Amino acid sequence: MGIHLSEFRTLYPVTFYIIAINTCAFIITVIFNWIYGDGYVQTSFGITSGRYEPWRFITYAFLHNGIQHYLGNNLFLYIMTPPIEYILGRRKFLIFILINIVVTPMGDFLFWSTDSLVGSSGICFGIMAIYYYLMISKRVVLSKQTVIILVIWSFLGWGSTFLMEHISISGHITGFVWGILFSLMVFRKNESIHHSKSHMN
Repeated sequence: MGIHLSEFRTLYPVTFYIIAINTCAFIITVIFNWIYGDGYVQTSFGITSGRYEPWRFITYAFLHNGIQHYLGNNLFLYIMTPPIEYILGRRKFLIFILINIVVTPMGDFLFWSTDSLVGSSGICFGIMAIYYYLMISKRVVLSKQTVIILVIWSFLGWGSTFLMEHISISGHITGFVWGILFSLMVFRKNESIHHSKSHMN
């Protein structure tokens, strides 16, 4: 994006702090899993079968299973989330994120249950859904670079969802569906979307 970290924090504070919390949580996870054993943090603070303490429905979203999981989600958040935060505004975007975090685990309870649910993938799939809604329903024209990244991440995201083991299929689907529902509620039928080209590149 070509902007300094301080400027990124000022322009996209919600996105910045999600990534910051994810990063701190990942470092803590590595340290504590090394001390207490692999999977200790995910089991203690993720959503696991038979353990439904209230805090887990928040903390799970900031934990990740390994470097690939962490990098995949946070690179998407860094590259693709700022334009959506800019279009929605900080308040609406924060509401979207908080509800997304809460509703994503509901899919596991209603459909397929995984041994452990952790990660920000539900947020990423929700953001993906908003992009597709803007392109298809609101005819928002995205830059070529943004479209390429969106298509690649969609292919990898949905591919891994259905082909890899220990992936929350229902969680990803729930996050995506929430993105569509949120878009339908927020973007009125005849409302034009005002966006700066620099934010959508």
